[in-house]
Order: sequence, then structure tokens, then C-alpha cells
Amino acid sequence: MVESCGSQALKHSDQSKEWTPEEKLKLVSLVLAGKSISIVAVSAGISNGLLCQWVQKYKTMGYNGLVNKKRGGSPVENVL
Repeated sequence: MVESCGSQALKHSDQSKEWTPEEKLKLVSLVLAGKSISIVAVSAGISNGLLCQWVQKYKTMGYNGLVNKKRGGSPVENVL
């Protein structure tokens, strides 16, 4: 793994990183171009499963499938 991805591949990444749709698209494009999901995922510091989800979303919904959706409900407005 170190030979193909470098020593950075062995370091744990920040699990709370929020990926932009453009960053996701770069990784998905590598997979669609024939690179191994495992190698792309390791080099990006993410799980194979997460990358697979992005690839599937891109295949079914296109670029919009990679756009981050807001979590939670709408905030309650203060009514006086």
C-alpha cells in the first residue's frame, strides 16, 4: 500500500471532514476511469464503502447526487 499510495496512506484522516461536491467528483472520476476503489479510497483517507456510495449516487443522480444535503429540520422561528 505504501508503494502505490505513499506513506500518507497509513495515517488516519480527520473523520469529520466535509467533502465538497467537486472533491467527491474528482475521486468518483478516478474510479470511473478504471482505478481501484480501494486505492482511491485509501489515498483519500476514506472508507471503500463511502466511496462506493458516492459512485452509486453519481451514476444514478449525476453531479447533484454528490451535493451535500442539509441535516436536521428547519429551525423554529421565534414568534412574539
